Amino acid sequence: MDTQYFVATILLCLGITVLIQAISTYRFRNKLPLPPSPTALPIIGHIHLLGLIAHQALHKLSTHLWTIDISLHWLHS
Repeated sequence: MDTQYFVATILLCLGITVLIQAISTYRFRNKLPLPPSPTALPIIGHIHLLGLIAHQALHKLSTHLWTIDISLHWLHS
């Protein structure tokens, strides 16, 4: 009796996995391929592309994104 539940659970998990894989391949098959991105390093990602003075580049980016965020917030108010 226990083995029947075990086999049924394994088959159910396998069926759900196959269904999710089929849905995801169908959804992403029709999209155009993306252009190549710069190479990323594991863990740190693209931080090495910011330059030698990374903290200043991040500061400029944060001030730019802050102004975009504020202007979008005012548009929705």
